[in-house]
Amino acid sequence: MTLFNAVAHPLTTLPTGGFSPEARSIEAFAPIVQWIIIPLMIVAGTNFALVWQALRGDRSVLSAEGVLRSDTEFRAYAGVLAVLSALAALLVFTDPALLGGPDIGRIAGDLGASLRHGVFQVVSIITTTGYASLDFNDWNESARFVLLLGMFVGGSAGSTGGAVKVVRWVVIYKTLRRELFRTVHPDAIRPVRLGGQPVDERGIEGIFAFVLIYFVGFFATGLVLIDTRIAGVSLSVLEAMSAVAATLGNVGPCFGVVGPMGSYLSLPPGSKLFMIGLMWFGRLEIIPVLVLFTGSYWRS
Repeated sequence: MTLFNAVAHPLTTLPTGGFSPEARSIEAFAPIVQWIIIPLMIVAGTNFALVWQALRGDRSVLSAEGVLRSDTEFRAYAGVLAVLSALAALLVFTDPALLGGPDIGRIAGDLGASLRHGVFQVVSIITTTGYASLDFNDWNESARFVLLLGMFVGGSAGSTGGAVKVVRWVVIYKTLRRELFRTVHPDAIRPVRLGGQPVDERGIEGIFAFVLIYFVGFFATGLVLIDTRIAGVSLSVLEAMSAVAATLGNVGPCFGVVGPMGSYLSLPPGSKLFMIGLMWFGRLEIIPVLVLFTGSYWRS
């Protein structure tokens, strides 16, 4: 890696921008460079309040009972990264279709390469950094589906990551657990807690509303792109849906012609404008934009 690239890539890693001066992204560099970028992407997807405490030398952050270990969102974030990375690496490692080829580099059967690419791509997708260590279009459908799931996770609250965000999934999970408990114990009073503090019920309603709107918008806009034709060929369902997930969640690359080693250049102008709107909606987290279209906002 040259000095220019050594300066340029941190500037697109911590903001989770994912831009690389190299045409084939991080695939252009040695494996050690890819391993170094992985923890940087993880930091970029972590709540910056925790990062700030660690940088200040607050030992309680990293202690056995410290914030990083006791913070519910961080533990969920780390757990999802670990599970999906292991699953992707396993699916790539055992795929007989990835035994060779100039762009694949004999990943299957190579534990080190499978682990490196599996971890790198999952972390890149979940944190919405959008780097690529190889063309994952060559992966089997199961492995690509793992990456598609990662597009809906996102980074932590207070990070530069996009998509839904881990804290929302944590609140949804805890709320669903509470509803199951209250079904058995209807008279129980059991608030949803984060970090030992109860979550306001209005906040829970807002989270469920956001996620519902996010997925309704995802499926509705996906139907629009399914009919898009590029060079006379229609986008498949997986390609169209991944393109919507990648733009709405500000992930970057997806599958097919708009995969990690491709670009959105070949999309028709109308589709590009449509995706510009999706990126704008997703970056502003949808609801503030939709509020602009309500009469009560302008009357107030």
